[in-house]
Amino acid sequence: MEAALEAGKYYEYSQQAKSKFFKFKLRSKEKEMKDLVNTVMEKLVASGEKSLIRDWGEYYFENWIKDTKEFDEFFFKISKLAFIHGDKENKYSFLKRMINASKNKTGQLSELMAETCMNEKQYLKAYVYSLKANKPYMTIELLNNHIIKEGYTNEVDLFKIRAVLEYISFGLIGSAQI
Repeated sequence: MEAALEAGKYYEYSQQAKSKFFKFKLRSKEKEMKDLVNTVMEKLVASGEKSLIRDWGEYYFENWIKDTKEFDEFFFKISKLAFIHGDKENKYSFLKRMINASKNKTGQLSELMAETCMNEKQYLKAYVYSLKANKPYMTIELLNNHIIKEGYTNEVDLFKIRAVLEYISFGLIGSAQI
């Protein structure tokens, strides 16, 4: 496996690692499986092979998380790694899929999406994910500095009411009161 990596044959390396992954999965060796996924992704990050990084995030989800529903810290770590270091074309659809699959369990991935969208000046998308991440101060900042400016001045109160209603609909009463 390492020879393929050193030779720059990343696809071959990935395929060999997937075979090893299935051996661990069939033998219920979860720790070894997670260690393998972590190692493979870190080595792919170091090599700069972006398409396979996201592919491994998807692979781990499809072949472990979908069966176990274990949305643990490792799942969030792998999703974040795939989003940040994976190919740019599919990064938003990948993270959106992971957010939906985990039912936004901790808000970590929604927060990552909101921050990334905000940095990339995609303010409306950042606003939506700041709500889902339960980040009321980020939501207020987006409303005041970006979203409201794009609307009509007589709609300012409507924007604010919408944010409050969205927090209430998510069951986040404390955030709605800010």
